[in-house]
Amino acid sequence: MSYSSAYHRLSYMRMLPATQNVSRGQSFTIDIEVSSSTPVHAAQYNITFDPSVFTAISQTKGAFLTSDGSPSLVVANNISTSYATYGETRTVTTDITGNGTLATLTFRVRDNATPGIYTLAFKPDNTILADTDTETISISISNAAVTVMNNTPPR
Repeated sequence: MSYSSAYHRLSYMRMLPATQNVSRGQSFTIDIEVSSSTPVHAAQYNITFDPSVFTAISQTKGAFLTSDGSPSLVVANNISTSYATYGETRTVTTDITGNGTLATLTFRVRDNATPGIYTLAFKPDNTILADTDTETISISISNAAVTVMNNTPPR
C-alpha cells in the first residue's frame, strides 16, 4: 500500500489566536501562521471581515519566508473596508520549510459594533502557498473567531 506525498506533507495557514474576546473600541492583532514540510517560495492570502464591526488598521511582514536569512519581497499589502490581501515571495531561488508568522494584522473594533461572535475568514481560492516552480502547495486553512463583548474599554 502506498500513500501520496501530500498525506505526509500537510501544510497549513492559520490565524492565531484562533479565538479571542475583545471590547468595542479595542485594537487587537491576528498572526497569520504558516507551517509546511513542503518547500515554500511564496505565500498569499485574502481575509474577509465584517466592516460594520472591524476596521483593519495595519498589516506587517512576519519572519516566516526570511527565517533562514534570505531576503523576500512583499508583492501585495492591501487593506480595504472588508478585506485584507497580502503576498510575499522569496527573492532567492531556494525555498523554505518549517513554521512561523507570515504577517500580523491589527484590527480595531468599531465603537458601535454589535456584541457577538464574528469570523475573520480566509478566502480559500486566494489563500496560497507555492514552490519555486509556482506550483500550488496543498494547504489546510483555519479562520479565527472574535467575540465582541458588551462593554467598552476604559480610555
